[in-house]
Amino acid sequence: MKAVIFMALLLVVYSERTMPMIERYSWIGAHHPSLNLSSLTHFHTLMPVKLRALTLCAQARATLLSILYHSHGVMSMEKDNTLKVCEIFTSIQGESSYAGWPCTFVRLTGCNLRCGYCDTKYAYYEGDVLTVSEIAAKVAATGIRLAEITGGEPLLQKETAALAKTLSGMGIAVLIETNGSIDISCLKSIPLVTVIMDIKTPSSGMSDNNDFTNIARLTRQDEVKFVIGSRDDYTWAVQIMRQYEIDKICTVLMSPVTLPPSSIDPKLLAKWILDDKLSVRLNIQLHRYIFGQDIRGV
Repeated sequence: MKAVIFMALLLVVYSERTMPMIERYSWIGAHHPSLNLSSLTHFHTLMPVKLRALTLCAQARATLLSILYHSHGVMSMEKDNTLKVCEIFTSIQGESSYAGWPCTFVRLTGCNLRCGYCDTKYAYYEGDVLTVSEIAAKVAATGIRLAEITGGEPLLQKETAALAKTLSGMGIAVLIETNGSIDISCLKSIPLVTVIMDIKTPSSGMSDNNDFTNIARLTRQDEVKFVIGSRDDYTWAVQIMRQYEIDKICTVLMSPVTLPPSSIDPKLLAKWILDDKLSVRLNIQLHRYIFGQDIRGV
């Protein structure tokens, strides 16, 4: 089993260098669209003779990354009571209903998805291992009573809930941004925690990874975010929101993509929301307007 996991890891790393070929080579995705641990044990029987001939499709690759991170800890190499942290910084919260408030951000390393519009790709691998108590001390030292745990995808690391519980126990309100592909149940019994959950739209290239069972786990203080890159994304998001009645459960955010090639004018998204009289919040990345598009640590 270890040898199979190692070979799968090699494939994931190799696919990082062959992302432009993904659309052309989707052999695994076509034959095994929902890889799981049982299929992974037989992965060696699926390999072609030449390893470099195999490029993972986006969905299969995301599933492999999730298995490796979440079930085996192969990528994160985290120890008990530690987390791999990309960066910790204090800034103005730029999104959600908390936009405008001073906030300390804990960006964790690693993500199981590869959204086409991702603006934090550096968080895929960069980072240092810190204990939960070390992270909590850094957050407390800022004197800011609002913290956000983000990524990457924070729920890939098993001690994320412990960090949230520690911060909450210190009287710090905690926002946790998650991509919606992983069960959020571990967070729901922690006081002062707000889950901000993405539902990935089609233009992200990752919408097949949405775990819609998470919607039933949301409560009034949580928020759901749709990132909109096109009119088709908007129409799809409205359909999902109405199908699951998400706006009756919690706050719904709609954010325009601001990075090419799928960026849209916020004025256009605002018009669509007003025309359809939606009960949603237009979510503009306030920090981008204050500090600029490509500045880290803000």
